[in-house]
Amino acid sequence: MFSPRRILLHLVSWSLAPTTILAAPDPTYNPSLPFRPNNVTGLVDLYSWVGSYYNGTTRIEFKPLIGETVNNSVCDNQHDKELAVEFESLLGVTEKLLNTSQNAVDSLLTVWQQDTNFSSWLSAETPSLRPSIEWFLESTRGMYQDPVNHTYQYLGEAFLPDGLNYTLAPTKHAPFNLTAKVTDNISGPGSEPSGYRLGNFEVTLPSCKPGENDQFFITIISNEWPGIDGWKWTDPLVNLQFDSETANVTLSGYYAADSSNSDSGSDNTRGQITISFLGFIDTYHSDILVNNSASPTWIRTVGFGNNSLNIGYSNHASAASCAGSRVTSWSVVITTAVLVVFAL
Repeated sequence: MFSPRRILLHLVSWSLAPTTILAAPDPTYNPSLPFRPNNVTGLVDLYSWVGSYYNGTTRIEFKPLIGETVNNSVCDNQHDKELAVEFESLLGVTEKLLNTSQNAVDSLLTVWQQDTNFSSWLSAETPSLRPSIEWFLESTRGMYQDPVNHTYQYLGEAFLPDGLNYTLAPTKHAPFNLTAKVTDNISGPGSEPSGYRLGNFEVTLPSCKPGENDQFFITIISNEWPGIDGWKWTDPLVNLQFDSETANVTLSGYYAADSSNSDSGSDNTRGQITISFLGFIDTYHSDILVNNSASPTWIRTVGFGNNSLNIGYSNHASAASCAGSRVTSWSVVITTAVLVVFAL
């Protein structure tokens, strides 16, 4: 659950694995796919894909505008209050996972508890199954490599469309700027899956009783929500900007907050929500982003032993020997988050 702690993060990169080894060449490596070779120990599955990874902080801000319906007002203890929480986060911006995708990249933004033990996570495990994850934003359904039989698979429904249909602003170089409107969320109690899920989360916010807090169940509104007929709201808008040093993700939209401690609904609110991520490149887990390209492109380095700053660095390009040619660079084939929205 969310808690109202604030975490000020100023690190440029972290190491989540204490020891790593670049092993023998990976005979299962397929250079046509967006996966890294399986020859680096300690590389947990959130770093499975070719791309750039950023460590930083996600700030979530709430601005209550109405009560449970348009006929209810916000109570005095919540009215005109700055309601915000911050969490440590990881953003992955990668080559696209779906061949059918028209996105230039995929993205996955994950918001997680402090002091998370990444080494305890299993492979091929969707973020929503990890108890340490508070919330995630992914651009498409995750595709993973099975570490045992080396097959590639999607988790859940494999043929769901992209959750975020990114539009890449025209450019000749980094930073890259992408935007997407979310119009196919699963919203409202009892609604049937219709495509993309922004996900729900819990957060501690002030209740209507002075000096007291409640746990609120937060839903980002898209499509429909009961009781808000006549209230002017818009679908969520996501913006992603990144280069070889920093990345920003912003989600602007509207939310429904339902208190877990109020049967009458008097504490429930609807209003504006802004989710902002600011992160710095994690060179330990990142391939090299080509800055002078019109579309995001990476030089594959993790698992190839050609970048001394990477996890599992070795003096010889071990994975390259099994990949044959095409080792120097890899273009995104139009491309979580993040998700990859990574969500995260």
